[in-house]
Amino acid sequence: GIDTAQAAPSCSADMNIANLLEQAIRTRPEVKAAQSAVATAQHQVQAAKGSFGPKVYADGSYGRRDDSSSLEDEAWFAGISVELTVFEGFSTQHKVARTRAAVAKAEAGLDRVRLVVRKEVWAACARVQEARELVKATTTQVHDAEESLRLMSARYTAGAGTITDLLDVQTALTAAEARHVQARWSCQQAQSSLRRATGTLTNEE
Repeated sequence: GIDTAQAAPSCSADMNIANLLEQAIRTRPEVKAAQSAVATAQHQVQAAKGSFGPKVYADGSYGRRDDSSSLEDEAWFAGISVELTVFEGFSTQHKVARTRAAVAKAEAGLDRVRLVVRKEVWAACARVQEARELVKATTTQVHDAEESLRLMSARYTAGAGTITDLLDVQTALTAAEARHVQARWSCQQAQSSLRRATGTLTNEE
């Protein structure tokens, strides 16, 4: 028979769904892209706001008067200039409004991506849990079939059972083992889907 003790470990660990959700939000590339879009839109708002109001520049210099031969005849020159933006109607206000709308759209997009990622993690966790339960169930079926085969073999050896009965029990064990192998494979697939949902599936897997 198959070694069921080696089949279950990878499907027996408890899942912390809260940690998995946090990891997915932190790791998934589409979440990072949506966060970057929000940051870019917010930067554009600040740039648009910066076009309002006058711009003030300070300037200063130090030197010696050209019309003096004395090295001690020094002079300081300082000044402030103000740059006023020519009236552009309401174009600046419209630009700020557009950039704010872009921020709202980017934030809504980020919320949608986060929601989709969370749904995928929840669904993947449910599949893993179902797969683990199936592994446990088929493990029990294999053990029961092995015990039935042991008892039937003893009965057959003692002349209390027929060869047909023995073959039937052997066939039942083979079927139980096949179901258990399939359950293990399904569990591995479910775990790979969970790693993909949390953004931790590597290229080697």
